[in-house]
Amino acid sequence: MNVLSETEVPMKRGTMLVGLMLLGFPTYAVQLGDTQPKPDVKAKASAAGPPGVSGGGVQGSPGKPAWEWSDEERIRVRFDPASIRERATAHAASLPTYAHVQAQSAAAPGASQRVIDGSRDPGLFLPAELLDALLEGLHSNASFRTHARDALAKDIRGMGYSEDGFWNKLEQLSAPYRALTSRPKNLTVKHVTTPDGKTASFLIDVDRCVARHNLLQSARIAFGAQAFQRFLYTAVAPQVWSSEGESAHGPDRAQELIFVAGGCRQ
Repeated sequence: MNVLSETEVPMKRGTMLVGLMLLGFPTYAVQLGDTQPKPDVKAKASAAGPPGVSGGGVQGSPGKPAWEWSDEERIRVRFDPASIRERATAHAASLPTYAHVQAQSAAAPGASQRVIDGSRDPGLFLPAELLDALLEGLHSNASFRTHARDALAKDIRGMGYSEDGFWNKLEQLSAPYRALTSRPKNLTVKHVTTPDGKTASFLIDVDRCVARHNLLQSARIAFGAQAFQRFLYTAVAPQVWSSEGESAHGPDRAQELIFVAGGCRQ
Protein backbone atom coordinates (compact mmCIF):
# COMPACT_ATOMS: atom_id res chain seq x y z
CA MET A 1 0.00 0.00 0.00
CA ASN A 2 1.28 3.39 -0.92
CA VAL A 3 1.59 5.52 2.23
CA LEU A 4 1.70 9.26 1.84
CA SER A 5 3.73 11.36 4.21
CA GLU A 6 2.90 14.97 5.03
CA THR A 7 5.93 16.09 3.05
CA GLU A 8 4.29 14.76 -0.12
CA VAL A 9 1.27 17.01 0.32
CA PRO A 10 1.25 20.81 0.15
CA MET A 11 -0.55 21.54 3.40
CA LYS A 12 -2.63 24.63 4.00
CA ARG A 13 -3.10 26.12 7.43
CA GLY A 14 -6.14 24.57 9.09
CA THR A 15 -6.08 21.44 6.93
CA MET A 16 -6.12 18.06 8.64
CA LEU A 17 -4.24 15.25 6.94
CA VAL A 18 -5.71 11.85 7.62
CA GLY A 19 -4.35 8.59 6.20
CA LEU A 20 -7.26 6.31 5.40
CA MET A 21 -6.08 2.73 5.21
CA LEU A 22 -8.75 1.63 2.80
CA LEU A 23 -9.46 -1.90 1.72
CA GLY A 24 -7.52 -2.41 -1.48
CA PHE A 25 -7.27 1.34 -2.06
CA PRO A 26 -4.31 3.72 -1.85
CA THR A 27 -3.91 5.96 1.15
CA TYR A 28 -6.01 9.10 0.93
CA ALA A 29 -5.38 12.57 2.19
CA VAL A 30 -8.72 13.76 3.49
CA GLN A 31 -8.91 17.51 3.74
CA LEU A 32 -11.88 17.98 6.05
CA GLY A 33 -12.43 21.18 7.95
CA ASP A 34 -9.99 23.19 5.82
CA THR A 35 -10.36 26.85 6.71
CA GLN A 36 -8.59 27.81 3.49
CA PRO A 37 -9.91 25.52 0.74
CA LYS A 38 -8.39 25.37 -2.70
CA PRO A 39 -9.68 28.16 -4.94
CA ASP A 40 -11.63 25.80 -7.19
CA VAL A 41 -13.23 23.61 -4.52
CA LYS A 42 -16.47 25.58 -4.34
CA ALA A 43 -16.74 25.97 -8.09
CA LYS A 44 -16.11 22.29 -8.77
CA ALA A 45 -18.46 21.10 -6.09
CA SER A 46 -21.38 23.18 -7.27
CA ALA A 47 -20.82 22.90 -11.00
CA ALA A 48 -23.58 21.23 -12.97
CA GLY A 49 -21.20 20.48 -15.81
CA PRO A 50 -18.63 17.67 -16.13
CA PRO A 51 -15.66 17.36 -13.77
CA GLY A 52 -12.19 18.69 -14.56
CA VAL A 53 -11.10 15.80 -16.75
CA SER A 54 -13.65 16.67 -19.40
CA GLY A 55 -12.21 20.15 -19.57
CA GLY A 56 -8.78 18.63 -20.11
CA GLY A 57 -9.74 17.16 -23.45
CA VAL A 58 -9.62 13.50 -22.40
CA GLN A 59 -11.42 11.53 -25.05
CA GLY A 60 -14.41 9.60 -23.78
CA SER A 61 -14.82 11.54 -20.51
CA PRO A 62 -18.51 11.78 -19.57
CA GLY A 63 -20.14 15.14 -20.23
CA LYS A 64 -22.35 15.03 -17.14
CA PRO A 65 -22.16 15.77 -13.41
CA ALA A 66 -19.80 13.61 -11.37
CA TRP A 67 -22.58 11.95 -9.39
CA GLU A 68 -24.19 10.65 -12.60
CA TRP A 69 -21.13 8.83 -13.95
CA SER A 70 -21.30 5.06 -14.15
CA ASP A 71 -18.63 3.03 -12.35
CA GLU A 72 -17.32 1.92 -15.74
CA GLU A 73 -16.90 5.56 -16.81
CA ARG A 74 -15.07 6.43 -13.61
CA ILE A 75 -12.60 3.59 -14.01
CA ARG A 76 -12.10 4.12 -17.74
CA VAL A 77 -11.20 7.81 -17.38
CA ARG A 78 -9.21 7.19 -14.21
CA PHE A 79 -6.85 4.85 -16.06
CA ASP A 80 -6.85 6.69 -19.39
CA PRO A 81 -3.18 7.53 -20.10
CA ALA A 82 -4.00 11.04 -21.31
CA SER A 83 -6.03 11.70 -18.18
CA ILE A 84 -3.24 10.38 -15.93
CA ARG A 85 -0.70 12.70 -17.59
CA GLU A 86 -3.04 15.67 -17.51
CA ARG A 87 -3.84 15.19 -13.82
CA ALA A 88 -0.16 14.76 -12.93
CA THR A 89 0.68 17.98 -14.78
CA ALA A 90 -2.10 19.87 -13.03
CA HIS A 91 -0.98 18.52 -9.66
CA ALA A 92 2.63 19.52 -10.29
CA ALA A 93 1.53 23.02 -11.29
CA SER A 94 -0.36 23.39 -8.00
CA LEU A 95 2.67 22.58 -5.85
CA PRO A 96 4.57 25.35 -4.04
CA THR A 97 7.96 26.43 -5.37
CA TYR A 98 10.03 24.19 -3.09
CA ALA A 99 8.06 21.14 -4.22
CA HIS A 100 8.66 22.02 -7.88
CA VAL A 101 12.40 22.10 -7.21
CA GLN A 102 12.24 18.65 -5.64
CA ALA A 103 10.16 17.27 -8.50
CA GLN A 104 12.49 18.66 -11.15
CA SER A 105 15.45 16.94 -9.51
CA ALA A 106 13.71 13.54 -9.53
CA ALA A 107 13.61 11.11 -12.41
CA ALA A 108 10.37 11.17 -14.43
CA PRO A 109 8.67 13.66 -12.08
CA GLY A 110 5.08 12.53 -11.72
CA ALA A 111 4.96 10.90 -15.14
CA SER A 112 3.47 7.65 -13.84
CA GLN A 113 1.86 9.02 -10.68
CA ARG A 114 -1.90 8.53 -10.61
CA VAL A 115 -3.24 11.59 -8.83
CA ILE A 116 -6.90 12.32 -8.14
CA ASP A 117 -7.83 15.67 -6.62
CA GLY A 118 -11.47 15.42 -5.62
CA SER A 119 -11.93 19.18 -5.76
CA ARG A 120 -10.99 19.03 -9.44
CA ASP A 121 -11.97 15.54 -10.64
CA PRO A 122 -14.56 14.18 -8.20
CA GLY A 123 -15.99 11.76 -10.75
CA LEU A 124 -12.89 9.58 -10.71
CA PHE A 125 -13.55 8.26 -7.22
CA LEU A 126 -15.81 5.28 -6.70
CA PRO A 127 -18.74 5.77 -4.28
CA ALA A 128 -17.17 3.13 -2.01
CA GLU A 129 -14.00 5.20 -1.71
CA LEU A 130 -15.97 8.33 -0.81
CA LEU A 131 -18.00 6.35 1.71
CA ASP A 132 -14.79 5.49 3.57
CA ALA A 133 -13.86 9.16 3.62
CA LEU A 134 -17.32 10.06 4.93
CA LEU A 135 -16.86 7.65 7.83
CA GLU A 136 -14.15 9.95 9.21
CA GLY A 137 -17.15 11.66 10.79
CA LEU A 138 -17.43 8.59 13.04
CA HIS A 139 -13.71 8.36 13.80
CA SER A 140 -12.73 7.38 17.34
CA ASN A 141 -10.39 10.38 17.44
CA ALA A 142 -12.47 13.38 18.52
CA SER A 143 -10.35 15.87 16.55
CA PHE A 144 -10.70 13.93 13.30
CA ARG A 145 -14.40 13.47 13.92
CA THR A 146 -15.01 17.15 14.62
CA HIS A 147 -13.12 18.33 11.53
CA ALA A 148 -15.05 15.94 9.31
CA ARG A 149 -18.41 16.91 10.70
CA ASP A 150 -17.71 20.64 10.52
CA ALA A 151 -16.69 20.35 6.86
CA LEU A 152 -19.88 18.51 5.89
CA ALA A 153 -22.41 20.19 8.20
CA LYS A 154 -23.83 22.62 5.65
CA ASP A 155 -24.30 19.95 2.99
CA ILE A 156 -25.96 17.59 5.47
CA ARG A 157 -28.47 20.28 6.33
CA GLY A 158 -28.89 20.91 2.62
CA MET A 159 -30.14 17.33 2.25
CA GLY A 160 -32.83 18.08 4.80
CA TYR A 161 -31.27 16.29 7.79
CA SER A 162 -30.14 17.52 11.16
CA GLU A 163 -26.46 16.91 11.75
CA ASP A 164 -27.08 14.71 14.78
CA GLY A 165 -29.78 12.77 12.98
CA PHE A 166 -27.55 12.12 9.97
CA TRP A 167 -24.53 10.94 11.95
CA ASN A 168 -26.62 8.85 14.35
CA LYS A 169 -28.26 7.07 11.42
CA LEU A 170 -24.92 6.55 9.64
CA GLU A 171 -23.38 5.21 12.85
CA GLN A 172 -26.20 2.70 13.17
CA LEU A 173 -25.99 1.59 9.54
CA SER A 174 -22.20 1.32 9.49
CA ALA A 175 -21.78 -0.70 12.69
CA PRO A 176 -21.22 -4.08 10.91
CA TYR A 177 -18.68 -2.61 8.49
CA ARG A 178 -16.81 -0.65 11.16
CA ALA A 179 -16.60 -3.80 13.27
CA LEU A 180 -14.77 -5.51 10.41
CA THR A 181 -12.39 -2.58 9.92
CA SER A 182 -11.39 -2.77 13.59
CA ARG A 183 -9.87 -6.21 13.17
CA PRO A 184 -6.78 -7.19 11.15
CA LYS A 185 -7.33 -7.56 7.44
CA ASN A 186 -8.01 -11.01 6.08
CA LEU A 187 -6.37 -10.62 2.69
CA THR A 188 -6.79 -13.29 0.07
CA VAL A 189 -5.77 -13.49 -3.57
CA LYS A 190 -8.79 -12.94 -5.77
CA HIS A 191 -8.77 -14.12 -9.38
CA VAL A 192 -11.24 -12.62 -11.85
CA THR A 193 -11.75 -13.13 -15.55
CA THR A 194 -11.48 -10.01 -17.69
CA PRO A 195 -13.74 -9.32 -20.70
CA ASP A 196 -10.96 -10.47 -23.05
CA GLY A 197 -10.71 -13.83 -21.27
CA LYS A 198 -7.54 -13.13 -19.28
CA THR A 199 -7.14 -13.65 -15.55
CA ALA A 200 -6.51 -10.72 -13.23
CA SER A 201 -5.30 -11.24 -9.65
CA PHE A 202 -5.14 -8.96 -6.63
CA LEU A 203 -5.11 -9.06 -2.83
CA ILE A 204 -8.33 -8.03 -1.09
CA ASP A 205 -10.28 -8.52 2.12
CA VAL A 206 -13.52 -9.74 0.57
CA ASP A 207 -15.53 -9.68 3.81
CA ARG A 208 -14.76 -6.01 4.39
CA CYS A 209 -15.39 -5.20 0.76
CA VAL A 210 -18.83 -6.85 0.78
CA ALA A 211 -19.74 -5.16 4.08
CA ARG A 212 -18.84 -1.75 2.68
CA HIS A 213 -20.92 -2.38 -0.44
CA ASN A 214 -23.87 -3.39 1.75
CA LEU A 215 -23.43 -0.22 3.80
CA LEU A 216 -23.44 1.89 0.63
CA GLN A 217 -26.74 0.35 -0.45
CA SER A 218 -28.24 0.84 3.02
CA ALA A 219 -27.17 4.49 3.10
CA ARG A 220 -28.75 5.10 -0.30
CA ILE A 221 -32.03 3.66 0.96
CA ALA A 222 -31.91 5.60 4.23
CA PHE A 223 -30.95 9.00 2.80
CA GLY A 224 -32.34 8.72 -0.72
CA ALA A 225 -30.31 7.22 -3.55
CA GLN A 226 -29.96 10.35 -5.69
CA ALA A 227 -29.52 12.75 -2.77
CA PHE A 228 -26.84 10.60 -1.12
CA GLN A 229 -24.96 10.04 -4.38
CA ARG A 230 -24.90 13.76 -5.07
CA PHE A 231 -23.79 14.44 -1.49
CA LEU A 232 -20.84 12.08 -1.91
CA TYR A 233 -19.62 13.86 -5.03
CA THR A 234 -20.36 17.49 -4.16
CA ALA A 235 -19.61 17.49 -0.44
CA VAL A 236 -17.24 14.60 0.34
CA ALA A 237 -15.20 14.29 -2.87
CA PRO A 238 -13.85 17.88 -2.84
CA GLN A 239 -12.26 17.11 0.54
CA VAL A 240 -10.35 14.06 -0.74
CA TRP A 241 -7.32 13.42 -2.88
CA SER A 242 -5.26 10.33 -3.59
CA SER A 243 -1.95 9.50 -5.16
CA GLU A 244 -0.45 6.15 -6.07
CA GLY A 245 2.41 4.99 -8.22
CA GLU A 246 1.64 3.15 -11.43
CA SER A 247 2.83 -0.13 -9.91
CA ALA A 248 1.41 0.46 -6.42
CA HIS A 249 -1.15 -2.31 -6.75
CA GLY A 250 0.16 -4.13 -9.80
CA PRO A 251 -1.08 -4.25 -13.39
CA ASP A 252 -4.55 -5.50 -12.39
CA ARG A 253 -5.51 -2.40 -10.39
CA ALA A 254 -8.35 -1.45 -12.74
CA GLN A 255 -9.84 -4.93 -12.52
CA GLU A 256 -9.64 -4.71 -8.72
CA LEU A 257 -11.70 -1.51 -8.79
CA ILE A 258 -14.21 -3.10 -11.17
CA PHE A 259 -14.55 -5.93 -8.67
CA VAL A 260 -15.09 -3.46 -5.81
CA ALA A 261 -17.62 -1.45 -7.82
CA GLY A 262 -19.60 -4.60 -8.48
CA GLY A 263 -20.00 -5.35 -4.80
CA CYS A 264 -17.01 -7.69 -4.45
CA ARG A 265 -18.97 -10.69 -5.64
CA GLN A 266 -18.40 -12.72 -8.77
